[in-house]
Amino acid sequence: MLEPTHAEGATFLPKTETPKPVVTTKETPTHTTKSGDRRTKEARKTLQKIAEGTSVLEATSAPAVEALPSREEATALLSEANAILLDLKDMRLLVNSIATQAADTPLGNELRMDALRSMATMETEGLPSNQAVKIIELQGKINALNLPPAIPEASALIPIVEAYNAAHQDKPLPADIVMSIKKGDRAIAPSVAQLLQTNDELAAMTWKELTGIEGFTKLSPSPSVMLDLSGLPKTEENMKKANDMFAAMKKMTKPPSDFGDKAIMGVVYAATGLQAFIQIAMPEAAQNGGGH
Repeated sequence: MLEPTHAEGATFLPKTETPKPVVTTKETPTHTTKSGDRRTKEARKTLQKIAEGTSVLEATSAPAVEALPSREEATALLSEANAILLDLKDMRLLVNSIATQAADTPLGNELRMDALRSMATMETEGLPSNQAVKIIELQGKINALNLPPAIPEASALIPIVEAYNAAHQDKPLPADIVMSIKKGDRAIAPSVAQLLQTNDELAAMTWKELTGIEGFTKLSPSPSVMLDLSGLPKTEENMKKANDMFAAMKKMTKPPSDFGDKAIMGVVYAATGLQAFIQIAMPEAAQNGGGH
């Protein structure tokens, strides 16, 4: 399991998440920002409804607030995804397993939603037909949740970074990294992963929000730990698949290009996966990382 440094046996603490409302507008935007594009699409949908015979009052009324799925609902889908990823020996199982056990905190929920979005966009071309069918069925269940799009500027990682900088004004995190996180730039994920690997205080702050465990700073990924986190039984067959996956990863010098390029996922998801990869594929570098 994820091993705490100072709090042996600590459990993930559930908290209630406040749903993020979806705001619509009837005004036609005059700019081309993402929010402006979203409002333009909403306006077009409204006009289309009216053209199809929907009353103006009904077409222009505010939609119901979209709530994120409960932790139990998200975990059930992730558990289903984990079984598929293990069969495929796909390294996304690493971060999905962590997401499966993440605490019911803003950062834990963000990781869970990013993991579901990643599975919802996973490509099936070239996969065995039986696995492709399973993925398509899972994607249908995820799409039925109508997950709201990720809002980078509202990422739960930002308050952690800002709190760290406030406490370390003499040596804050680089401004470009903070800005890239706010923009949701996944290209910054390797830098964030490296910070979590080498900056124990930042790592402890981040992992406390992610897992609910005090003093946890480093991942200890192994085939057995991964299966425990994923909720999959440690049968002889599953252990062989997990060991094969880890053996293949240890031979890599960098993660597969499609880990970051072919999935819609946030900085937290990507950085967590890359940190796990560093621990497995480059243990010497990981051991030398500690300190600030």
